[in-house]
Amino acid sequence: MSKKIILIAKGKANALFLSSRLSSFLHKDVICQGFDADELLPSVSISDLVLLSSKSLFDHIKKRLTPGIDILVIRRAIDPEQISKLLSLNSQQRILVVNTTKETAEEVIELLYTMGFDYLWLIPYGPEMEIVPDADLVITPGEAHLVPAGFEIVDIGTRVIDLSTLMEILDLCGLMETSHVISAHYVRSFISLSKKIESTRRQVENSKFILTAVLNQISQASIVVNTEGNIVQTNKKARDLWGNHLNNISELLDNKTYQSLKNDDIDTQVIEINAQLFIVHRTSLDYDNKELLLFEPGDEINKRGQYLRKNIRSRGFVAKYTFEDILGSSPIISQTIEIAKIYAQSSSPVLIEGPTGCGKELFAHAIHEHSDRTTGPFVAVNCGALPDTLLESELFGYEEGAFTGAKKGGKPGMFELATGGTIFIDEIEDLPLPVQVKLLRVFSEHEIIRVGGQNVISIDARIIAATNRHVNVLVTEGKIREDLLYRLNVLPLSVPALKERKQDIPSLVAFFEQQLGRPNLITSKELAQFQEYDWPGNIRELRNRIELLCTLKSSKNTQLYSSKISENPSPTPVDFQSNESITLNNSESIMINSKDSKIDQFEAQILHTIAAYNLNGIGIGRKQLSLVLASKLLIVTEATVRGILHGLEHRGLVKSFAGRRGTWLTSSGELWVKSNV
Repeated sequence: MSKKIILIAKGKANALFLSSRLSSFLHKDVICQGFDADELLPSVSISDLVLLSSKSLFDHIKKRLTPGIDILVIRRAIDPEQISKLLSLNSQQRILVVNTTKETAEEVIELLYTMGFDYLWLIPYGPEMEIVPDADLVITPGEAHLVPAGFEIVDIGTRVIDLSTLMEILDLCGLMETSHVISAHYVRSFISLSKKIESTRRQVENSKFILTAVLNQISQASIVVNTEGNIVQTNKKARDLWGNHLNNISELLDNKTYQSLKNDDIDTQVIEINAQLFIVHRTSLDYDNKELLLFEPGDEINKRGQYLRKNIRSRGFVAKYTFEDILGSSPIISQTIEIAKIYAQSSSPVLIEGPTGCGKELFAHAIHEHSDRTTGPFVAVNCGALPDTLLESELFGYEEGAFTGAKKGGKPGMFELATGGTIFIDEIEDLPLPVQVKLLRVFSEHEIIRVGGQNVISIDARIIAATNRHVNVLVTEGKIREDLLYRLNVLPLSVPALKERKQDIPSLVAFFEQQLGRPNLITSKELAQFQEYDWPGNIRELRNRIELLCTLKSSKNTQLYSSKISENPSPTPVDFQSNESITLNNSESIMINSKDSKIDQFEAQILHTIAAYNLNGIGIGRKQLSLVLASKLLIVTEATVRGILHGLEHRGLVKSFAGRRGTWLTSSGELWVKSNV
């Protein structure tokens, strides 16, 4: 007659799992059936065996059975293949153990503690409980559907039947001859578990080796501590500083300092250890609630700062001048310097206005050096020196593939490079209008988008712009957007022309003489002659004049030197401050502001060249003008051509446009050309 085993558990699925697992160990003549504790049980004879999954079922089931029937409460165990899931848990985590009832959850906890997991912080929970305890995660033996929402779950599977219980069942069923098969099965399970544990151990050892290697590559002294402040690992730099015998962080840091470092709001502090200053950085490690402390000696920080400043300087992104480099003691230049020093203390945009060669860039450098951004980069860009097609990508940068020839990986623009410092935009009037629109976003949002990109990049750069034209005239002519001017012209600075500060000429001459290695070159008579001249090219022209005279005097050609010292240095000046209209004269010249300012040979050649191009229906740019003049043996730089064109445009003779449109004669210019064929 077949032996029948009735296995009763809480939950049908649990009962079927256990009965199926038990059947795999039993003889085919033994029938094992699983039932839920609340369902109708089959008839059970005195020869049958009843198994209960939990001792909490004993009283409930005993009442429903015939007296004398064997009842065995099975002992449960964690499936060995699931144990590895528990090895990564740590003692600092609050862990909820969820089962069908609080009582069965307590049984699981008791089992885990017996197995050696007594270091875990385990809290029992069953669905009958009204309040869900706080926890970091949940362990459940195959009852994931009972876990409250919002928890991370570690499901260790339904508990299996313990080996000792299996042996007892075999004995009651008279099947002890098969016990060796069951023992072998359990041995295989534990061998498999041992392999997993060994593999995990090797991984931990390998991770520890990698962590040690990484820590030793860190330039700072590095210490890993646990929650009690015990030191669990150090790198070579730390051992070189403090030896191999540190056990607790309290040996380096007092408790107050360490506790403030552990505060989430303060993760960096300056401390003193053995009369040496360190900056200490704290960062939490994801593994086992450990923390990494990095100790950076103050002298090494200074060295790194020097290296960074040297690196920035080597790339040219550094201010070269201070207010001490701006020579002169005249009231007007002294007042301008004082205003600029006040502006330096602000972070608002500065718009510097002044004629060519008066030192606008010098003031931009000095403002940066006098500000709280002095340690940041100083990036200068000249809009007039770059083609319109390049200006946008130079200012805002570009992404990889933005255009043909774009650098792999893209390139940061001037605004990105200037973050933390100052960007100086010279000749702002040459900035194309579409680029001016993008510049508005910089003022309003402090953000840019690279050419060909979509990501918004935050920037923090103070903007200083400069122009050698009147800003109001530029707006009227459509060279600068009015809304951009309002954002730029927050702190206006007007740099005076040299003719407005002639009392500074002697000190400037002396400086240039010294710089060129020819002190006392200019006589007092020659100096007086210099002070009679208006210097339309301003300080740049004065320096060039001194350099020319130094060269001629070195040649000992006194006749050539005398002829050069007596002639006017350059074309007749254009009054930067004047906005008055011109007066046409049908004779050989055009009179301006009742001054005898005639068109000189360079201006005449330029006007005739522009006329020739305009007759063919095209404008001409500065570069092409320079080449045409050079072909006529009139050597002049593109920058000089720009200055002359500005002067002619101010007189109303030409009109310059951005981009390829170039320069065109006005009706007044055409009239002059016709009168001077």
